[in-house]
Amino acid sequence: RDPQVDVADRGRRLDAPLTVGPGFAVETPTKKHSGYYESQAVWNVAGKATRVKYGKLDDAGGFEGRIQWGGLEDQYFAGLVIPLAESAELRWSTIELGSGVRAETADNAEEDDEEPESKPVVALSVPVEGAQLYFGPKRYTLLVELGHQLDRVVWFSSFDWLRPIVEYLFLGLVWLHDHVTRDWGAAIVLATVLLRLVLFPVNQYSMVSMTKT
Repeated sequence: RDPQVDVADRGRRLDAPLTVGPGFAVETPTKKHSGYYESQAVWNVAGKATRVKYGKLDDAGGFEGRIQWGGLEDQYFAGLVIPLAESAELRWSTIELGSGVRAETADNAEEDDEEPESKPVVALSVPVEGAQLYFGPKRYTLLVELGHQLDRVVWFSSFDWLRPIVEYLFLGLVWLHDHVTRDWGAAIVLATVLLRLVLFPVNQYSMVSMTKT
């Protein structure tokens, strides 16, 4: 389906803000979120993805410009809004949410465990040209096929010069899995062996230098 959103003021078409949040994960009392990091704001401007943890996010802020996409992410999934215009507006804020967990005491009486937790909310304007959405796993090859620089939501390195190296190493690992082993464990072992062979001259030179020293 092709959903349509129209916001007008006395007949004049206005950009509609589309909000993603609060948070980006489902937690229950018996199953907590697992991963290196939880919900955080993320956006792409000029091909560079910026990530801000909810604890370091200002209570409210934003900017306007050529925004490729913006939204929320965690370690494995992302929810992104892709404005189809030269300029869009991005805003963020944090809201307080209770844990919603009820614990039973020794007297079988329920008591609330309502410690408030800050969660990020990101809003992007939907221009007249419209917008596209991506809510799903951060599967690199799929994101490359979809375009709009969505693959930038996959974190490889905080250093711009190191990202291409890690990216090509990852693509090599994926190729070994898809065309050679069909097993991630075997692909990692094989990739490690190949890297050791390629770097053997460098390691050998380093060992000889250390021995002489």
